[in-house]
This record gives sequence, structure tokens and C-alpha cells, in this order.
Amino acid sequence: MAASLTLTEAQAELVSSLAQEDIPAKLRCAICSKLAVNAFRLPCCEQAICDNCHSTLPASCPVCEHSPLSGGDCKPHKALRTTIKVFLRTEEKKRESNRPKDATPVTPAEPGPVSAGPPVVLETRGPAPPADGTAPAEEQQPTAEPVSEAAPTVADGQVSKETAGQEETEGMGKTADQSVRNRMALAVSMSGLLTAVIGTASPRWSRRRRGSGCRN
Repeated sequence: MAASLTLTEAQAELVSSLAQEDIPAKLRCAICSKLAVNAFRLPCCEQAICDNCHSTLPASCPVCEHSPLSGGDCKPHKALRTTIKVFLRTEEKKRESNRPKDATPVTPAEPGPVSAGPPVVLETRGPAPPADGTAPAEEQQPTAEPVSEAAPTVADGQVSKETAGQEETEGMGKTADQSVRNRMALAVSMSGLLTAVIGTASPRWSRRRRGSGCRN
């Protein structure tokens, strides 16, 4: 029986960090598609599986569904184990070459002991009040003076009286004008009436004069 590969801590970390596309298809496990470490060969389909899948192999083949199947029927895949050893060594060398050579770990400086002195208390003082004892200008609040409605003055009453007198005078003037107009209209109507009476009486008077002349 071929000797199993015992992985170092660095190799185990390398195997767990490999992605599926980083592993060649011939080196993958036919069940879990990971690197077939300590590979075994399935007797039914000649596929390679890893040590972990070999320990949990079911009664039927997960690849070709052949049954019955047991772990004792599988044989170590010697050629594949040798190839995987070489693959792991090559990957380790690649990662070592990709690491920066000048990078050295920086150790943080240890802080020295700090002597604890007495605590410094900072006093905060407000603005000092003035010597005369009055409050600062910012603290003095303006007092609002009450606004009282202005009482009616004598001048307002006098103006109202004058306005009333003017209105009364204007009313009396209008009444006088209307009275004069009425008198003039009455005089015109009387004059017209008198003219009409005179015009009516004139023909009669002329006729009477003509009759008296004929009689003489």
C-alpha cells in the first residue's frame, strides 16, 4: 500500500486556499472537485477521489451510481499521489517567490512608563460683573412700554363742530336757492297767464271800438 501524504501546516493552508480553477482537472476529486490528496481509485469507473470522500463513501458510487460499493474496494492511486506532491511543492515555491523580499515585520515600540502627576484642574470663570453692581448689557432686557390709545382731543371736537356747521350752511343755501327758483318759476307762469289774458281780450276790445265808430 502506498504511503499517505502527511500535509504540513503550510501545505494544509495552501490546499484550503486553492480555488477550483487553480487545480488541474486531472488532480481534482471526482466527488468534491477539490485537490485529491491521498487519492483513491474507484473500482467501478476508475475515477480518483480524495481521502475525505473515501472515508464517507456511500453504498452506491456518487459518479456512476454503481452499487454495491464500499471503501475497501477502492485502491490507492499511486501515480496521482506522486503528481499531487510535486504540484504542492511547485505551488509553495511560486508563493514564496511572489512574496516581497524586503518586507520586514515592523514591531511597534513599547511605550515607556508614564509618571502620573497631580491632575490639573482648569477653572472656567464667567465675565466679571461691573463695579457699580449693574447687570451686564447682554443680561439687561428691554422693557416694553405700554401703548395707550390716544384720547380724543379738543381740536377733534372743534373740527367736528365746524364740519357740522358747514354742512348746515350748505343745506340752508340749497334751500334758499330752491325758494328763489320756485318764485321765479311762479313769476314766469303768472307772466304767461297775464299775456294770454291780454291776448284774449284784445280782439274783443277792437271789435267794440269798430262798432261804436259805425254808430257815430
